[in-house]
Amino acid sequence: MKVLFVAGPGRSGTTAFANYLNQHRQVLVCRERYKFIQDEITPDLFTFERILDYREGETNLPREHHEDLLAKKDEDALEWVGDKTPSYVRSMGNLAKNNPGARFVVLYRPVEEVAESYDARSKNPEDGWLGGKNGFEIGVRDWNIAMKKTRQFVESGRSPEVLVVSYHDFFGDSEASIPLVSRFLELDFDDSVREAWSKMSRSFEGRRRKKEPLNEEQARYIQENKDFESEGWILDRIQKQYKDHELPFKKAVPREAGQRSAEQETKPGDPDPRQLKQRIVKLERRLADERQSSKSLEARLRSLEGQVKEMRSSSVFRMLQSLDRLKRRVLKR
Repeated sequence: MKVLFVAGPGRSGTTAFANYLNQHRQVLVCRERYKFIQDEITPDLFTFERILDYREGETNLPREHHEDLLAKKDEDALEWVGDKTPSYVRSMGNLAKNNPGARFVVLYRPVEEVAESYDARSKNPEDGWLGGKNGFEIGVRDWNIAMKKTRQFVESGRSPEVLVVSYHDFFGDSEASIPLVSRFLELDFDDSVREAWSKMSRSFEGRRRKKEPLNEEQARYIQENKDFESEGWILDRIQKQYKDHELPFKKAVPREAGQRSAEQETKPGDPDPRQLKQRIVKLERRLADERQSSKSLEARLRSLEGQVKEMRSSSVFRMLQSLDRLKRRVLKR
């Protein structure tokens, strides 16, 4: 069996993604089984006997979850076994070192949605994770760390095998994502798995909580604190994976080497790649500001229209209209 880790920012869909993978008879992805001992994880922890051998300080998830999960699996048939925890994104270096040949799936979700989801949970004072805290700012911080750590890991020179999955690409159309995941895991996904994924996607959409729009202060905070550069790298890799099927298995070019190469290939008169990237980031920020400003103006306009409508229907307005008509008749005499 080979080891697989699923990671990403919190609230980015890692649990749901692991549930999808577990529909395949040859895949077993545990749920935060070794969340608190990440630097001690080795392949021998993923036998059925050891997974069910709960020990203090390893996880806060009930044993019953893994009993139910393992009851549906044949240990001898498994090709991949592993664990999902968002915070594994911070430990991928050690996980790769302690688990030679392991592969990693990292989920990407826009920071606006991650931060909003953190914020929603923090409003529940009984939430043991975020209750009573500044969930929005914590969400932005965790998202930035995840983006940066993913890039650093891929460019670390360890030749890690990493697939970056877009939340909206996958959960919006899981059928279209099957070839991507199939190639990465080197497994066939038959009709039964495809049908299971299709049903899960329909159910997933129906159960999704409606997102609250960001207020002006939140939008400004993201624009001032978001790691645009790391996100740009992540988005570029996601798109390239669809075209270059070997990309998740290739040794990445470190950032500095890539910059030198780009500079060497630039011809006289060509724009500097770094300057272009800076301009793109500035334009993205301006676009976000304009969108937020537009939303504020639209809200103000709707408010004014409502006030005008209310005034028109008021008795005072009708009295003023009557007085105006009387005034015009008097002036005509």
